[in-house]
Amino acid sequence: MKVHLVRKRPAVFRRRRQIHHYLFHGLACRQGGDCKVLDSPAAFLTNDVRAPLLVVRNGRWVPHIFAPGVNLVVSDDVRQKLNDFAPIKFSKVKFTNLIDFPIPEAGILAIKDPGVRIDPFDARNILRTRADVSEHHRSIGKRYEVLTARVADIRARYRNVKTMQVRVGKTAQGSEMVEVDLSREMCRDFAVLCDGPWIFRDDAFAAVEGVFDWDFFMTTEITL
Repeated sequence: MKVHLVRKRPAVFRRRRQIHHYLFHGLACRQGGDCKVLDSPAAFLTNDVRAPLLVVRNGRWVPHIFAPGVNLVVSDDVRQKLNDFAPIKFSKVKFTNLIDFPIPEAGILAIKDPGVRIDPFDARNILRTRADVSEHHRSIGKRYEVLTARVADIRARYRNVKTMQVRVGKTAQGSEMVEVDLSREMCRDFAVLCDGPWIFRDDAFAAVEGVFDWDFFMTTEITL
């Protein structure tokens, strides 16, 4: 059985800087959560956290798949592609601030240092402090947080679970070593999981592989 591990690319690596990372992904916190700048507590299929994810980002352009917090956020088109891969749920996100920041024709990575603050913990972060643009709320369409099972919550149900060290991504493009606990039976029952990286069974990955922007995500295929 083939599975695919997906992670966000490192925020800072060669051409990528924080300005590129956060203009692409944005930032999120949880309504009523315990942190005003980070997604906490995170929502999973296997817990009862269902408060909406509150997203701030550049509203001039919103990708079909991005990750402002722990989970992926997807467009309605991607939601429909994943709908057949139960068990999986989708929770509509709330955009609390959509700023207007121009993107060059060559894309986000073509942006040079614009001299603005975008660190998540900086009170001057432009995603939170620049004016909300109402027109963007009307044009971007619905977006959904993807709720999957967390491996730590279901691991005890399965025998023959293997703990593996896996390098996600290619070293030349920025990569990370991760530790995952997986078994074939687990991935038969769950087409998409979360264990640090997002883990897609081969058929679920095939449904959305072409929608990911691989300048901002990275992936590795393994065989169980």
